[in-house]
Amino acid sequence: MKLEKILDKLGSLEKNSFIKIIDNIISKNPKNGKEIEKLLSSSDKGLKSVDNQNISTIFNLTSDEFRKYIECEFQEITSQLDILIDIIIRDGNCIMKQDWFSRLYDTEIKNLKNKIKALNADFENDKSELSDKRKRDYKIYKACLHTAYYNDVENNRDSKVSSDELSIILTLSKQLGLSQEEIKLINYSILPIKKIEIQEVIKGLKNIGVIFYSSKENTIYVADEMVRVLRKIRQKEVAEKFYRRTLKLLREPIINQIAKDHNIDRKLDYSQKIEGIIKEGVSFTNLMLTGIYKTGSTLWVFRRDHATDFGQTVPL
Repeated sequence: MKLEKILDKLGSLEKNSFIKIIDNIISKNPKNGKEIEKLLSSSDKGLKSVDNQNISTIFNLTSDEFRKYIECEFQEITSQLDILIDIIIRDGNCIMKQDWFSRLYDTEIKNLKNKIKALNADFENDKSELSDKRKRDYKIYKACLHTAYYNDVENNRDSKVSSDELSIILTLSKQLGLSQEEIKLINYSILPIKKIEIQEVIKGLKNIGVIFYSSKENTIYVADEMVRVLRKIRQKEVAEKFYRRTLKLLREPIINQIAKDHNIDRKLDYSQKIEGIIKEGVSFTNLMLTGIYKTGSTLWVFRRDHATDFGQTVPL
């Protein structure tokens, strides 16, 4: 559902957190400040008195600044923001009853704990399907994240990953070719998952402006425009249906190679492996540039050197 239509359905109190965040972004001279000023010029009471259509337009004009604001929220790694965002950006989850969201959250936590247990077992098992290279990649990332998080404890400060540390960790994960799911599993193998009360989860997401919640209808709304911003943050460059369509063009040996690289069970059938790749959060751009070529192949070098912004050049 479009942001404008969601705003039309809600009262001022339910929109308040979102409006405050956008107001704060506007006060810091965003790059599209002049266009925003024109939209606000007819109002003498600021963003609160602007009609919903213009609020939607202003959000689109501040989307880059909003994305950076949400990325900063990831520094608080106990917030489980990665888990929660991955739930709300899935196809079909833009309108959810509280009860359904609670079930999805419970299932996600349960599945994550099982996967972490399996990953830790693979670390210890010399006969696991994880290659020595992939084990090394995981151990490098895990050691760096452990240091970034726990070095504060040694200095008698609360454990936290600073913005500089987070930037380095993100660069490292990208260079190691880790999927979002692999990153998540390693993160929560260091920081044990604690289930949060669903009302607290909803309150937290509402306070940072990524969802709207109608207490009268017990319904969560995620705007289409917000989903696009959050997918960019989670490196999901294309919608799942387009990703699925592209993967189905690949032969099974290539799908198997991708599955092997990202610790996805190759014994699953073809369709299940494709769904696993999508859910893992494997970067679409990295996959097309390097992931579909055999190790040692020189063909991908041509692709990499001649690609500008792959997300814009792929006709979907």
